[in-house]
Amino acid sequence: MLLKQQDLLIGSPGQPAPSRNNSLGAGDRRKSVRFAVSATADMLELSTRTRLSGRASDLGADGCYVDTVTPFPVGTSLMLTLTSENHHVQAKANVVYAHTGMGMSLAFAEMTANQKENLSVWLRELGGELPKSRPLSRRICRTFRSHPFPSQLPARRARVCSTRCKNLCLCLGTSEC
Repeated sequence: MLLKQQDLLIGSPGQPAPSRNNSLGAGDRRKSVRFAVSATADMLELSTRTRLSGRASDLGADGCYVDTVTPFPVGTSLMLTLTSENHHVQAKANVVYAHTGMGMSLAFAEMTANQKENLSVWLRELGGELPKSRPLSRRICRTFRSHPFPSQLPARRARVCSTRCKNLCLCLGTSEC
């Protein structure tokens, strides 16, 4: 299979992801600018509970593109979790485009206010409006260590909080706790 140059839509992290016509004009159905990212994408199909993982390669306010060899069919509703070193966003999404062997475009359908804020911060960082965040695990651990409440709570409660912090840090791939 020969790929044409216009088929290779590769962007640099933090830069707007190129589109087929390099604009948000009439030929592009995207509603917002997307930025090139590299984030883990975990998906759960809502009706059959089928799980699938991939790599998000671009991200915008209205959706993302996930690289995966076996995309879900167009119209599939799923829960999407995007995780990078610095960010975590979860949303209900719908498959709007699927290309077997390549990936799929997802449109965000539902997102809590907190998740919308997380996405907004992520996009503002990618666009250069905000400085890059520290990795999630470091923010969680440092918050716990510097938080005044453990000494004010019964020992049992403080241990539970400490264990949760350690579990989160281990889950996010660090052992700094």
